[in-house]
Amino acid sequence: MRQVINQYKIDKLLGEGGFGKVWRGTHKKTKEVVAIKTIDISESYKSADLIQQIYKEAKILKQLSHRNIIKLYQAFEIRKELHLIMEYAGGGELSDMVKELGGLTEIETRNIIMQVALAMQVCHNKGVIHRDLKLENVLFDSPARNKIKIVDFGIAGIITSVQSDKNTAATLKYMTPEMIS
Repeated sequence: MRQVINQYKIDKLLGEGGFGKVWRGTHKKTKEVVAIKTIDISESYKSADLIQQIYKEAKILKQLSHRNIIKLYQAFEIRKELHLIMEYAGGGELSDMVKELGGLTEIETRNIIMQVALAMQVCHNKGVIHRDLKLENVLFDSPARNKIKIVDFGIAGIITSVQSDKNTAATLKYMTPEMIS
């Protein structure tokens, strides 16, 4: 598997979260720019539940296909790291746009909310609950900032007709009082 990751030149760190780091990479032959999420899974080997949780993001992304949801191209493990090769969204975060402009117009907001709603409809139809939908997890596909991509399904849940996934993980500052208590 090392030869797979060696097909990419790592350009720069895009972001860092509780589960891993996201890098911008370029495929050496095709020159396609991708996002590479690297997750340290060494601690996960201690628990079957942790292993299942780590691989859930890749499993969920494989079943979701929509123009407003980030695409997963490949997922593989090298030593004690899980690597997710994903579509690159180079237009920045929605949170940065809001800060930069000091807010959004009604038309801009309507356009973004419509795209988010369509993406969430696809997720919910597939039994997926994002659980961490926030401005930082809404990216723009290009600097033109007219098309969004929902990212970071790391703590997403799955609902079946039998039972729902009982997980209260979320970003603390976005949690409801009910979740905290």
